[in-house]
Amino acid sequence: MIYNMNVYKHINLRIFYKKILFPFSNMEIPEFLRGQSRLVPGDSLIVVPVWNLWSFLFPSNRIGTLAKVTRTLDSRGIAMVEIRGINRVNIKRRQSLLFADCSDTEENIHENSDMIEKLRKKAQEFVFLIDINESDRLIYLMNFISSLNEMTDFLSNYFISDFRDKLRLLNETDVNSRSNLLLAQLDKQLVKVNKLKNRISLQ
Repeated sequence: MIYNMNVYKHINLRIFYKKILFPFSNMEIPEFLRGQSRLVPGDSLIVVPVWNLWSFLFPSNRIGTLAKVTRTLDSRGIAMVEIRGINRVNIKRRQSLLFADCSDTEENIHENSDMIEKLRKKAQEFVFLIDINESDRLIYLMNFISSLNEMTDFLSNYFISDFRDKLRLLNETDVNSRSNLLLAQLDKQLVKVNKLKNRISLQ
């Protein structure tokens, strides 16, 4: 299925160095940055990753994430907001450093229950192996995901650490291709973690 495309005009632009927000995922960002308007719950914004000066100066014709501010937070005395990714967008035109026009991407959405379960099990294997404080919460949240599109974006956001790998996943608009790419990247990370654990156990 290919979604109908919406066009969004004059949307707040937030650029982050080597930091990616995926749809169906959350991120905490400063409520206010110098030269930019203060964000409040309900505001829409485009989150765009950059990795060098060229990508910062020319973000047009690239994929970003349309997001909404969900709530305000206080982090050690710093005013923050929580934003939630809604969907991928193509950045059409940058109006200034602060605003841009964008449209929905043409995403090919296919449901595949077998792939959903493969990804869920692979992610659970990874979580049990690294055993971090967020493990229980991540496993709990995964149990409520029944869409392949949502599962791939959720796992890409929270489980993939390498920026280039995450960028490839963000830019892939076919969910079947994205799920296969994600599965390969999870396998790669599992190999790395197992090697590290074995090295530590031998010391």
